Amino acid sequence: MSDESEKSGSWTGRPVTHMEGWSRVTIVLLNRQIVYLDRLSADIRARTGAVVKRTEIIRALIDSLAESSLDLASIEGEDDLRRLLRESSERAPVDTPSK
Repeated sequence: MSDESEKSGSWTGRPVTHMEGWSRVTIVLLNRQIVYLDRLSADIRARTGAVVKRTEIIRALIDSLAESSLDLASIEGEDDLRRLLRESSERAPVDTPSK
């Protein structure tokens, strides 16, 4: 775990954006998943001007999953999780902006 606020002296790397403990990890994603994340990031930037990085998208997805009421204890693998998420999103009401 790293906590940049505990380091003394000047920091010359990327600006600290996390207000809690964090760890650098390596994950393996398929090429098509990287392409999707990159296109999503580019689409967000083109539409809103906001720069949203791959890691921010992944963290948001993980946090959303953790905050959901889905029971994940019985998941037996990636395909099973995908099925559960698909079924859950089909049942969820769609939020529409109020006029």
